[in-house]
This record gives sequence, C-alpha cells and structure tokens, in this order.
Amino acid sequence: MNGSGTLLQTTQDRFRETPFDVADVVVCAGAIDVGLPVNLVREGRPGDIIRPGASAAWLDLPAARQELGV
Repeated sequence: MNGSGTLLQTTQDRFRETPFDVADVVVCAGAIDVGLPVNLVREGRPGDIIRPGASAAWLDLPAARQELGV
C-alpha cells in the first residue's frame, strides 16, 4: 500500500473497513510510524462499548523489512 508522506496510523484508519483485517501483515511503504494511535477512543457502531480493531499488523517499510527479513 502506498502511504507516501502520511502517518501509518492515519493510513490504517482510512482503510479500516477494507479486507485487510484478514491479512497477517499490511506493508504501508512511504508511511511514517510514530507509534501513536490516530484516536484515543476508537470509533465503532452506535451502542457498542468495545469497538473492533484490525487484526493485521500494519508496518512501515523499515519495520516490514526487519519483520520479514528482506
């Protein structure tokens, strides 16, 4: 995924409703991981107390290279 010049967390938030939840790893090349969440309280369905999160690990390119050994 091209995340050129964006924060990794912002790109992840933009694509949270996509099928990336079934992936093990999503590599967002060009994005910058600052290690902070986009929102302190995750948005979800009205009336929910616990909101779903993505199951895939979202990584910027340097972290992906290290994680995947490439």
